[in-house]
Amino acid sequence: MKQLLAILLIAAIAATLLPISVEASQTGIQLVADGVLEAGSIRNLHVWKDPSRTPMLSICFSPYVDGLNPEYESPVSMDEIRRQLDLIRPYADTIRLFGVSGELAKAYKIAKEEYDFRIIGGCWIDGRYSEAGIRSELDALIEMCNSGYVDIAVVGSETIYRNDFTVGTLIEYIEYVRSGITNKSIPVTTSDTASSFFGNPTLGAACDTILVTIYPFFEHVPIENAVQSIKDTYDAIKSLAGDKPVIVSETGWPAGSDNSEQQYASDENARIYVNGVYEWSRKGTEVIFFSSIDEQWKHEPTVYGDVGKNWGHFTSDGKLKPAFHEIYQYIAAMDRK
Repeated sequence: MKQLLAILLIAAIAATLLPISVEASQTGIQLVADGVLEAGSIRNLHVWKDPSRTPMLSICFSPYVDGLNPEYESPVSMDEIRRQLDLIRPYADTIRLFGVSGELAKAYKIAKEEYDFRIIGGCWIDGRYSEAGIRSELDALIEMCNSGYVDIAVVGSETIYRNDFTVGTLIEYIEYVRSGITNKSIPVTTSDTASSFFGNPTLGAACDTILVTIYPFFEHVPIENAVQSIKDTYDAIKSLAGDKPVIVSETGWPAGSDNSEQQYASDENARIYVNGVYEWSRKGTEVIFFSSIDEQWKHEPTVYGDVGKNWGHFTSDGKLKPAFHEIYQYIAAMDRK
């Protein structure tokens, strides 16, 4: 019932706002309210430093669309990166990046200097890498931080969940990055599942901020219980973290699935989940939604079909999915004076 009321509240607020039209442009879709809001027009809205402000979105960003594939080291043009940043900048002030080398490295400088994003930047490391390769990624993360392009440094993503490293080895990598960063106010952490933190208290102790991935979808939680499920998991992690900040580093629900047999991955369920989680986040919990745009290279076969390519809020050609219209319209029309 509380979830339903939250959704109705967003819809009611959106209905009272100025008319908002969706216009196509060379840089993608823009929501324009009487010419006030356009892509690239928002600056210095680091709302998580000011809890009195209504939060914009924090969102995961990866630019590999339409045949581009990081596994094949596909080149991504600067124009393509800008196109995608233009899509999300009117609604998001924080992005999370999953790598600091290769094509992803191109995004940091322009995302910070041209778009003024708060950047949660991470190096990708896993058990397939040599020790020299891992150290190279750690050094690249340190360099990004020391160049002023990273606001939170993330050492690996779900490496304990995947059994890539021992906790002790990962903590060593976290401490190596921390020691190399000149600006000691930059939090250094890793991102992993709740079970990884619950089972390894020393891991949380080694992190300045706890970044936890929570996906009720992958836990097969019914949609009617999904928002409460993420709240419960967050509360449990918060109790474990003590005074340390806790950020939900990934969550979302696949929308626009081409799986006709199962409606679990659907526009309607994505709308219900993201609306409910966003409304909860407005009370002071940072949630990083996955993900900004559909990426066709991803494959995640589940009992609900192959949903990997359907996690984006935008389709690969820059169209905002119907499941997210309410939230994006609400954010577009917020008073930021």
